Amino acid sequence: QANVPIYKGSSGSPLFNKKLECIGCGKCSEKCPSFLTPTAIKYAYLDKNVDLLKKLNVTKCVQCGLCSYVCPSRVEMTDYMAKAKDLVMKANTIKK
Repeated sequence: QANVPIYKGSSGSPLFNKKLECIGCGKCSEKCPSFLTPTAIKYAYLDKNVDLLKKLNVTKCVQCGLCSYVCPSRVEMTDYMAKAKDLVMKANTIKK
């Protein structure tokens, strides 16, 4: 529910700009050219689970943007992928 007044000349666009949560449709995984699972990577990133991110092969992400493009909920999966990839890369450098 938006707390925005609607007038005769309003376009209604403030009502449809809100991003939704992932609905688990799997379209991002279906279209991924690197055969990754962006939703699993997103949740592993949010948990800061570097070991799981490595198992999910996040470093193979080419950041093409298809996961975000096909998402019906408009979740910016590419941003999560980039951040997750960065987290793993930083963890690898710290261990050396």
